[in-house]
Amino acid sequence: MGGELRTTETDHAAALEPVSPHDEHSPPADALLADLRRGHYHPAMQRLESLTAAYPDDLDLRAERAALYRQVGNLVEAGRWGFLTEDATETEIAAFEKPNPGA
Repeated sequence: MGGELRTTETDHAAALEPVSPHDEHSPPADALLADLRRGHYHPAMQRLESLTAAYPDDLDLRAERAALYRQVGNLVEAGRWGFLTEDATETEIAAFEKPNPGA
């Protein structure tokens, strides 16, 4: 999981690898991929939020969440969830730190 979402309109199925710690056939991963295939980013964000709450130490989930926020252009949230990954850019981290100076 590289934390990168593809931005092509035709291949949202491959936009997100199976979400750890679930395998590719788990209901959360299947539902998440279905949301992305349809371009339904808000439900996908909600699913990732729930998975992150259930598995708070899973850095792969955080990276996937950052990648989704990056794809929709929300740099503050991309910085928040990518903060502990190598994928976060300086711009994203700065965007997150501006409204959250004590973070």
